[in-house]
Amino acid sequence: MTTTKKQVIIYYNIFIKGCQQKMKIITFDFDNTIAMSYMDTRGDTPIPVFQEYNYKIIDRIKQNIEEGNDVYLVTSRKESMERYFPEQSIPYHLKQLGLDNYFLPNRLFYTNGHSKYPILLKLKTELHYDDDIEEHRDAWDADYVVKQPLDDFEDGSKVGKTVIFDAEDNILILQRSDEGHYWDLPGGHIKDIEASRVPDGLKDGTEREIYEETGLLMSFMKDFFVYDFKHKGKMHNINMFLSKIDNVQPQIRLDIQDHIENIDYKWVKLEDLEPLLSKCTMNLRKAHAELTTMDVIFEQDEPFQRAMKKKHRNMKRRLVGYGKNKHFGGGKGHSRPKMDRSKSAPPGFGVLEEENDEKSKKKVKIKVKFVKNIEEKRKKRKKRAKKRRKTRKKQAKFAYYGGYFPYYDMHDSGGSGDSGGDGGGGGE
Repeated sequence: MTTTKKQVIIYYNIFIKGCQQKMKIITFDFDNTIAMSYMDTRGDTPIPVFQEYNYKIIDRIKQNIEEGNDVYLVTSRKESMERYFPEQSIPYHLKQLGLDNYFLPNRLFYTNGHSKYPILLKLKTELHYDDDIEEHRDAWDADYVVKQPLDDFEDGSKVGKTVIFDAEDNILILQRSDEGHYWDLPGGHIKDIEASRVPDGLKDGTEREIYEETGLLMSFMKDFFVYDFKHKGKMHNINMFLSKIDNVQPQIRLDIQDHIENIDYKWVKLEDLEPLLSKCTMNLRKAHAELTTMDVIFEQDEPFQRAMKKKHRNMKRRLVGYGKNKHFGGGKGHSRPKMDRSKSAPPGFGVLEEENDEKSKKKVKIKVKFVKNIEEKRKKRKKRAKKRRKTRKKQAKFAYYGGYFPYYDMHDSGGSGDSGGDGGGGGE
């Protein structure tokens, strides 16, 4: 690419400003940091929906350039796929925003679905903007800071709260820092721009809130119940979810947020919540009432299915989810790619699959029951562990025969489908 006279002038001015002051290295994600969008997956064919540009972030980019700071874009998109969708590509959007003269190829990095962490370290960035909570988690032990671009958007009336069980069925509760210091469930207000992303925006927004309050990354979210609650004259729509993690009482990070919302946390048994109810929020009291009258059942494959759905959504979004036009690019003779999620291999496809193995077709359920009889609980736990061992053994046996490969019709010749994610939420 030949450098134009205009580009030479831009770089000269940046060089002069950089010499006059200490130059900072600032990096930005692209998808759902600069260009906000999502995939509507309610129908048979996912529909790309462009929401808007994040002009506060764009202004921040331009301001850093004017101040002489060194600015880069780092995206998890696959560079090899950009040419198939020219009007959805990052260079196209940069031209639309008047930033193409600055972000030449040496300032635009593609991770091809992988974590941005190695590139950010190599660039020696000081500050990075990214919506993907997994990128925030990766930066815990790094020298750079990651900020959430969604902070520039207003909170909406929808609230996401989650009952999180650990591996021994303890429940995570947080003590709020505001007046009364009430105990509450993890979660908070969802941004309107998140809530509008059907059908998964509420869950993705709740995952983000949970991470910001606790440092936990949720593998799946299960619908629990919904209710409306009026507080200080405002009506709030409370969306309750259930989730479960594999660890036992992991340490919680309360210091991630700039504004500390919680001052303490506990992992407690359901029955141990009763003495605390007078110092609990309405959310926690309602969740307690529901849990004491039911068994909580998690399907063993729920975390896997949630991860696959998120992986599918993120990859498709990076391919076609941007731009105001309705075209899918590619030019003359280009066939529109299939956008529906590929299916698992049918029964009998795996060459080593056992014949007439009815047990392998049954759903394995993890039943979380709250009982005071310790011996009874231990027996049930041993029984569940035995079932899990059998299931893992079968899964290992058939892992590569009749397994699940969701993106065979979309990956390029360079490798398998993307696994990382710009967007929504991760890094869910």
